[in-house]
Amino acid sequence: MPRCCMRVYIPLDRRALEALARSGAVPPGRGYAVTAALATVSGTDDDELLEYAALTLAASSSRALPIVVVAADVTSVQSEDAASPGEVVVGDPVPLSAVASFHVGDDAAELAWYATQELDEVLAVTSSG
Repeated sequence: MPRCCMRVYIPLDRRALEALARSGAVPPGRGYAVTAALATVSGTDDDELLEYAALTLAASSSRALPIVVVAADVTSVQSEDAASPGEVVVGDPVPLSAVASFHVGDDAAELAWYATQELDEVLAVTSSG
């Protein structure tokens, strides 16, 4: 099992969510994580607040409704702070086994939490969006 080094929050649109269900992996792309730059602009070193900030950035960057964010543990990212503090680029597909949870909602501030075993339910609740 690969060693975890970073929790990344990856916004998904419906197409990427369906690809995850089909292939068992989140496609490579942009995500958000606790980085040095995010800590600097947030003005805190509280891990929970920084994780929440990364999740909120991912949700706010989503162009889809409902918002779907995957929290995944990855071993590496291609680049940190690519365009803004906290932004990272995940260069490889992220297997479903590395996904910790799903966060779904219509408002970035109020996301419902789903376990990875609830992927079918996440697909169902997002199908009308």
